[in-house]
Amino acid sequence: GKGSVSATELENIVRREVARYQNIIGKTLSEEEIQTFGIKKYALNQLIRSKVITLRAEDLGIVAGKKIIAQNIYKNNAFFNEQGEFDKDRFKSLLYQNSFTEKEYIDAIKKEIAINSLVDTITTASIVPESMVKAVFNFQNENRIADIITLSSNTIQNIVEPSETDLVKFY
Repeated sequence: GKGSVSATELENIVRREVARYQNIIGKTLSEEEIQTFGIKKYALNQLIRSKVITLRAEDLGIVAGKKIIAQNIYKNNAFFNEQGEFDKDRFKSLLYQNSFTEKEYIDAIKKEIAINSLVDTITTASIVPESMVKAVFNFQNENRIADIITLSSNTIQNIVEPSETDLVKFY
């Protein structure tokens, strides 16, 4: 279904995480070491977290367009050749080395952009300048004192109509 996680997705993420650990450690990991490091559990948690945030982003209509995805890929220095230009062969080679098909990578970038947009919106919206916080606090907690005078209609007599000059001067 829409929110399901497939075994293939999990296997792909586990394979990538194992490869990442092996690059860091510099040796092949045994099944026991994979269990000890909790790589499978980590991969499952990452997949679930990603799926939930992606679904929420989709519900809110946050979707990365093809142009933004392409820009994201073309500006990635990892895919540049010695001349500092995007290299399609290097791109394909690095994807292969990291167990990605081109479609999987593009889908991952699409999800990442949507997730980052959602997360950035949430985290940026929560940052409010201190001056604004103080102003709102002061306004909400402001106390005013007023004196109220009650006049009966009997005390008000002979009210003179103001002239045009008096009105201009007053206002």
